[in-house]
Amino acid sequence: MIPVRYLRVLVIVVHVVLLSVGPLFVTFGARHEPPQGAGTGLLFGAAILALQLRHSLAVMRGETPKHGKWTFALLVVLVAVPQLWFTWTWGLNVNQAVAASALMVLRRRAALAWFALVVLGGLGWWVYYALSVGKPLALFQSVQGVATAVGISLTLYGGARVVRIMDQLAANRRELAELAVNRERLRISRDLHDLLGQSLSAFSLKGDLALRLLTTDPPAARAEVAGMAEVAGAALRSLREISQGEHTPTFAGELAAAESLLRAAGIRPHLDVLAPAEHEEVLAWTLREAVTNLVRHSHATAATITVRPGRLEVVNDGADSPGPDGNGLTGLRQRARAHGGRLHTQCRDGEYRLVLELPVEAP
Repeated sequence: MIPVRYLRVLVIVVHVVLLSVGPLFVTFGARHEPPQGAGTGLLFGAAILALQLRHSLAVMRGETPKHGKWTFALLVVLVAVPQLWFTWTWGLNVNQAVAASALMVLRRRAALAWFALVVLGGLGWWVYYALSVGKPLALFQSVQGVATAVGISLTLYGGARVVRIMDQLAANRRELAELAVNRERLRISRDLHDLLGQSLSAFSLKGDLALRLLTTDPPAARAEVAGMAEVAGAALRSLREISQGEHTPTFAGELAAAESLLRAAGIRPHLDVLAPAEHEEVLAWTLREAVTNLVRHSHATAATITVRPGRLEVVNDGADSPGPDGNGLTGLRQRARAHGGRLHTQCRDGEYRLVLELPVEAP
């Protein structure tokens, strides 16, 4: 794709070329016409080009030309007045600036009216020319002349609009790229939080238990230390998978890990689970974070995990007064919304309840 800055230069060059034809013909002579105006055509042509570029550059920036109605009126004067002493070559080659600027500056109805006026004026002249010449070729030249006038007008207007559209497209692409980067950062941050929260909690619990068993039951202490190594290894593998976008937890694996973590923390787990057929990933992440928060932030002695189609509920009996949502719950709510569901929590009479509800397809 052509960079926008190059496309802008190209459109400016096209403006210069198309709007220089009339002044050059008038100044240096056309096929059957001698030079006219002794250079005044170039002065008028430069002024017309400057006004047209002013309008076009504003459109390229996505702006309305400042004092556009006044500059358009001045453009009409600069195009019309020289036709009092220049021949038809002048009008046929610079009227397109009026048509193009009308589309850029005026409101829709006025713009279309001016555009039609310019086209019909050119059409009238070409019809007069065809009738006066009386040759079949003249009729073809008339159609060709009108088509050329319309084409040049639309080229001037369309070139400026294309630059603006391409500029917007480039900006949208940059914005989409930034959104993709931010979304990926959010995903990694959320996954790391959810992953490391449980892994570090399990590692800490096994370390505390190993210290307590070190003097009373060395074999059991060694087993807990071995378990710490397993937790660390599993966390390291998951970190690698997250960095590569390949980490997808399974609900069965998270349920087994949650039960093991609850028992290690001295919390009696009660499981009432029907294996989920849908939304397994979001259920797995929610269960992981819910159990991690339960172990880290509560004084529970028992916890109940209930799973039904489209619903996960985790309840414990050791809730403190509820506080603001942390990163974990915020991430869970985002995951739930991404799957068309919702997550809500409730703390009442020392009991904390987390419920995830997800849409379920009809059988």
